[in-house]
Amino acid sequence: MVNNPGIGPDGGPVGAPGRYDNGANAAGYYYDAAGYHTQAMEDLQNSSTAATRAWETQINTDFPNFFKKWGFNSLAEVQAGTVLRAQLTGAPGETGFALTENSESKGWEMELDANPTKNWRISINATKTDAVITAVGDPALAKFMAETSAYVKGPGGNTQWFWGNAVSPGVPAVKDAYYTGYNPGYNPIGSGYATLQQRQGVAVPQLAKWRYNLTTNYDFSSGFLKGVNAGGGVRYTSAEIIGYPPSGTGLNPDGTLASPPFLADLSKPQKSPSETYFDLWVGYRRKLTKKIDWNIQLNVANIGKSNYLIPVSYQAPINGVAGPAFYRIGPTQQFTIRNVFSF
Repeated sequence: MVNNPGIGPDGGPVGAPGRYDNGANAAGYYYDAAGYHTQAMEDLQNSSTAATRAWETQINTDFPNFFKKWGFNSLAEVQAGTVLRAQLTGAPGETGFALTENSESKGWEMELDANPTKNWRISINATKTDAVITAVGDPALAKFMAETSAYVKGPGGNTQWFWGNAVSPGVPAVKDAYYTGYNPGYNPIGSGYATLQQRQGVAVPQLAKWRYNLTTNYDFSSGFLKGVNAGGGVRYTSAEIIGYPPSGTGLNPDGTLASPPFLADLSKPQKSPSETYFDLWVGYRRKLTKKIDWNIQLNVANIGKSNYLIPVSYQAPINGVAGPAFYRIGPTQQFTIRNVFSF
């Protein structure tokens, strides 16, 4: 390799073996694939550092308490690199942070009560709800992310996570980790925000669009069944959207190839099963005395339902397998007796 004739930070030639190679004096410098801090690496480091300082200054201007919340005393301390690790240990960060979300709901509800005969009652209830997420986050979050996105797309995106080889598969740069993440334990901020933005205009999850309820009861007022009442009901809830699968190989919002992809495929909503439950009851009423009425009723709810789970959220494939992430316990068949004395 031919070393560039530039001058390094300590006055020596940039790229000189043993001085700026990836060896004892490597800390603090960017290196190319061959392990040399060449003039190109020097220029890359200078431009990315300047862009980072500009972004930090802008963030500090728009959000004066941002760095203090994370344990830094001042912007000057951040940019001078004099912060001590002990300062950051246990730093609370933005403990008061809250993500706001606006939604708009429209729908209708219909209820019908009828008495086909003197003793027979029927009640029908139906609702339809359309709820859409209209906005995620507030203007402050939008401003922060706009400034951060511009920083990543510019020279600042070349800022390395730590010193070393800047050529793949070497040290990741900010732009490499913005959407895909650097460490599995950290969620990439770019993909997280893009996912939130994608939810705007999408139906609110875990909300059933349709609900129906029908109940009927008949009171016997004569004959050997006098005092007996019998009835039943049916309850229906339509399927709910519990999530979306990943979109498949495509592009990130910045135009780079998404692999693995993170954005959801909104054309393939994953839904929970619809739910239908049947209830039955039979009762008996009579006067015990002139002042005391007795009413006893046996109720059977959720007929035929045994132990089962209902999915409430969906997770993207893990080791190639996708499916529900969380479940709730479904209602099971129950018997109850209601015994009432009225006086």
